[in-house]
This record gives sequence, structure tokens and C-alpha cells, in this order.
Amino acid sequence: MPESKVEAAAPAVMDAVRELTEIGGHLLTSAKLSALTEADRSDWARFGAHWNDLTLDNYMRDGGTYRYRRYGH
Repeated sequence: MPESKVEAAAPAVMDAVRELTEIGGHLLTSAKLSALTEADRSDWARFGAHWNDLTLDNYMRDGGTYRYRRYGH
């Protein structure tokens, strides 16, 4: 990220850090996240498509076969 973009993102990042520290959570709107990551609708659609093809989580402690991974790979 070019320096000017880093500087522009700094207030949003500092707000997130402050709220996470003080209240334990932070809500980042989709518009702000898209602006910070420079992602558009097609980027989010590609990202979301990962959830359509989740694989079985083979690392369940109890050996269960009932939970699928919740992240793309």
C-alpha cells in the first residue's frame, strides 16, 4: 500500500484498535472495509464463493464429521 494510502487508513485502524482495547469489539462497515482493501463487488463475490465449497474439518478433537471449515483455502 503506498504511503499516502497507509496514512489515509490510519484513523480507521486507530479507531478499531481503540474500540477493541476499550470495549472488546469493533464494527467495520462494508463500505469502509471495501475502501480500505480497495475491493469491489466482484472481489467480494469471488471471496464469498469459497464458502460454497467448504471441505470437512478433519481436525475435530472428537473426530466428528459434522463440521466444515469456515475459511477458504
